[in-house]
Amino acid sequence: MPEGEQEKAIAEGAREVLETMFFAEVLGPAPAEAVLEDERWVRLEFQGNPPGRLSVGVSAPAARRMAADFLGVEDAEALSEAQVGEVLCELANMIGGSILSRLESETIFDLGRPEAAASAPEEAGAGVVCCRFDLGDGMLAVRLAMRGG
Repeated sequence: MPEGEQEKAIAEGAREVLETMFFAEVLGPAPAEAVLEDERWVRLEFQGNPPGRLSVGVSAPAARRMAADFLGVEDAEALSEAQVGEVLCELANMIGGSILSRLESETIFDLGRPEAAASAPEEAGAGVVCCRFDLGDGMLAVRLAMRGG
């Protein structure tokens, strides 16, 4: 599958989930060299044709705000780290489903359980596409690594 199609699916899928489910405004793409500050990462393995991994990283301030908006909590600082982590796992799950349904609409994917990752994924090379989004109060990165297919 051409890298451009994957980038388009990531951009459309992430934007849709962020705006409709997390009430987050995507200001536009963030520069490729931009780095997340004090980031939180979640990874989601999936099986299907092709199998792969989706990783989602969010700057800490944006993660906390998105969790509060998603949960309907006024004071984002009142949320526990566990609550923020659970919402980020749900974010990865929703973005993963949205992207995969755009890429392979005829394929049934088995999404694993999203889990917190200690750091950014190290995958690079063929089959790996990364898109970054400016959320105003931080950045979100989505990295899709598909194997074979």
